[in-house]
Amino acid sequence: KVYLAQRADGAYERNVALKVVDDLQMDVQQRAFFEVERQLLAQMDHPAIAQIHDAGSDDNGRPWLVMEYIEGSPITSFCEQAGMSLRQRIELFIKVCEGVQHAHQKGVVHRDIKPANVLVSMIDGVPAPKLIDFGIAMGVSGGPAQAAGTPGYMAPEQLDPQKRSDSRSDIYSLGALLYEIVGGVRPPDCASLPPDGARPSLQLDTLPA
Repeated sequence: KVYLAQRADGAYERNVALKVVDDLQMDVQQRAFFEVERQLLAQMDHPAIAQIHDAGSDDNGRPWLVMEYIEGSPITSFCEQAGMSLRQRIELFIKVCEGVQHAHQKGVVHRDIKPANVLVSMIDGVPAPKLIDFGIAMGVSGGPAQAAGTPGYMAPEQLDPQKRSDSRSDIYSLGALLYEIVGGVRPPDCASLPPDGARPSLQLDTLPA
């Protein structure tokens, strides 16, 4: 569970996102994912990635993670609500790509890039995207892993735990995200498309000016 929390020691005030996991409901693999998330986030230092402030476990052994609180909207909703032009949407998307590149340079694959995990807020009048939820991330070296991700955004190899999943999986997800940012609808599931499925350009051709 994720809660909106606030520092309460009187030193200063700051809203944060507090992620607490009930250890009693976690299996070994889920706990491992959470531990990986804590370690990976600590490596990140990029304006397009939510920062980690602290981590630990409570008296009952439940692990917790304090992260930067992002008061924003999913990137697709933000683009629609702000009535952004195509150029503005692409410029915003490039910032997301830069954050993903930073993660890859740190040896991290997100593996669940989707609108809900890219929140956008206004900072000094400029849209600022933030990548969140590295809970199912893994090293870029790849290798067999449990199937994880969100249908419609995850690469085909993520459906099969026996197949290699690496930084290219995030590239696929970025393409799916771009499709929705520009086209206004979710991309079709790769499993439901014929080999000669419709190109994204055909979707764009149906949009109003």
